[in-house]
Amino acid sequence: MELLTVMIIMALMMSIAAISFFKARQGAEMRGAVRVLQTTISLARQQAVVKRTPVRLTMSNTTISGIDSGCLVLETVSAATNMMAHDIRFLPPWIVFDQPGDTILFETDGSAVSGGSLTKQIGMIQQKTSPPVQTNRTFNLLIGAMQE
Repeated sequence: MELLTVMIIMALMMSIAAISFFKARQGAEMRGAVRVLQTTISLARQQAVVKRTPVRLTMSNTTISGIDSGCLVLETVSAATNMMAHDIRFLPPWIVFDQPGDTILFETDGSAVSGGSLTKQIGMIQQKTSPPVQTNRTFNLLIGAMQE
C-alpha cells in the first residue's frame, strides 16, 4: 500500500514537471522570435546607414514542409547597379505574424517610415499552442527602440 502511494505521488510530480517543461519551452520559442525580430530591425537600420541606400523590411508568413513560420525579408536596391538584394530571416516554427505584409522602410539616415506613424505595432502568434499565444511589440520608428 505504501509503495502504491509513493508511485502515485511520483507520477503526479512527473506530470506536473512535464507540463512546466513544455510551457517553459513555448515561452523560450516566443522570446526567440522576439529576439529575431529585434536583431533584424537593427540590421535593417544599420544596412540603410552603412550602405547609404533605403532598406525595406517586410514581415510575411510562409509554409515550409507543412509548417507555418513568419519570415522577415530585407530588400535593398543598390544605387550604382540598380540591383535588388534580399536577405530572409525566419521566426521559429509555428510562430507567425498576425498582420503579414506589413513593411517598414529605413532611410539612409536611419529613420523609418511606416504609414505616417511614429510607432509600429508588430504582433506574433504561436500557433501550436492551445489556445494560441500572442505577443505584441511596439517599435518606435523615431529612435529605433522596441517596447512590450
